[in-house]
Amino acid sequence: MEIRQLQYFIEIVRRKGFTAAAAALYTTQPGLTKSIKQLEDELGVCLIDRNKRVFKLTEEGQVFYERAQDICSRIDDLYSVMRDTSANVSGRVNIGTVTIASVFFRELEASFSSRFPDAYLNILEMTSREIKNAVLAHRCDIGFAVLPVAEKPNAALEIKVISSDAMVGVMHKEHPLAKQKHLTIEDLRDEPLLLFNDDYQPHQMLMDMCIRHGFRPKVVGTAPRAYLLMRMVSNRRGISILPQPYIEEYRVPELVSKPFQPPISRQLAIIYDRNRYMPRVVQELLKFSEAYFDKTIHSFVRQRSEVF
Repeated sequence: MEIRQLQYFIEIVRRKGFTAAAAALYTTQPGLTKSIKQLEDELGVCLIDRNKRVFKLTEEGQVFYERAQDICSRIDDLYSVMRDTSANVSGRVNIGTVTIASVFFRELEASFSSRFPDAYLNILEMTSREIKNAVLAHRCDIGFAVLPVAEKPNAALEIKVISSDAMVGVMHKEHPLAKQKHLTIEDLRDEPLLLFNDDYQPHQMLMDMCIRHGFRPKVVGTAPRAYLLMRMVSNRRGISILPQPYIEEYRVPELVSKPFQPPISRQLAIIYDRNRYMPRVVQELLKFSEAYFDKTIHSFVRQRSEVF
């Protein structure tokens, strides 16, 4: 049994198939299939149920997958410990980030890479829930996620709030609500709304907020990206609720934004597994990120508000 075979098997399970895994691993599907077959022969068990149309592990395969993840994680930690004996800050950092964080991350990444040229940042865009799962499964070293990331507290998860962005209503400049100085949740009662996809945290939070005010919002469209929602608003399909930084990032002349009263904010946090060994390069990135957001993000809300 080789470490490479464990890594292959883990990737196959994550990708739910040989074809996607082979592409991700930059190898051939026949070679990948042969490697896993050799592993099964050595173990004397079938790891993958090949009688099913959809990808499915056998009972033995599930046990092997969980143990293989633990072994590979420990090996990664061992490499990290050895790298940390060097004076240089180097190595790869896998970072999960929500879309809004990527607005700031370009400058942060450039500044960090300039200071630590031997560090390699691998940035993966995900939903907050996916980031939480990836951090706890050690597929990501740290994550930049929108709170809350879980329905129940997790003792292993360290959460550090780094910014709080105002949420604003976005509408066409000729929309009747554009004449108001600010909006309330009640103003949304009869409005057609354009929101992030329902697997994005802000969607469910807005739904819950409206329900607490006694109504179910009329959602007429969803999209995974803010610029797509703003395009739909430009076409007068409805109004949207977005973080203020997006309005500043994508300036659309025919659109206006209005703050809510009482204010609504959305918290962004750095999350990581406090029980996992943290390589020096990750420690430096954490310190760098906290300092960067403290200095750069001016939309931090220091007043009582409903948390989006």
